[in-house]
Amino acid sequence: MGTSTSAKLIYGYHLKSEDDGWLVQPVDGKDDDDWDAIVSDAGEDRLRESVGFDGTGYEDDPEDWRARRRAADAKVGVTLEHGGYDFADLYLSARTYEVYFSNKCAAIDPAVLAAESGEDANRRLRRALRALGVTPIQEEPAWLLTGLRA
Repeated sequence: MGTSTSAKLIYGYHLKSEDDGWLVQPVDGKDDDDWDAIVSDAGEDRLRESVGFDGTGYEDDPEDWRARRRAADAKVGVTLEHGGYDFADLYLSARTYEVYFSNKCAAIDPAVLAAESGEDANRRLRRALRALGVTPIQEEPAWLLTGLRA
């Protein structure tokens, strides 16, 4: 009987650590008590709002609302990803690979990773950080590997 584990390879920023707490500094003077609500809870909404999606119209036309939301997500071009032992860590990701292992190995192509971590990805990450109102302690985006509890 094997052990199953999973991992995420994320290009972006580590925003919150289960062990160390928030790994960001506020842009507008908010203290870290506000960040759970602003970044963790409402972060995706803030990112969508930054590209013009106001979230209204679901009651009138749910299909149109879903299409507009998907378009906003594509325009944002980044996601908030949870990771770590109990999914307590938070990352801002321009690209995520999630891998589930069951006594197997996965090949990683460095050329593909290099192509996906270029200036376009960095621009999307900078725009998202401004929308969230935080500056990461991490100096620049990087490929980050996080294990997940299986």
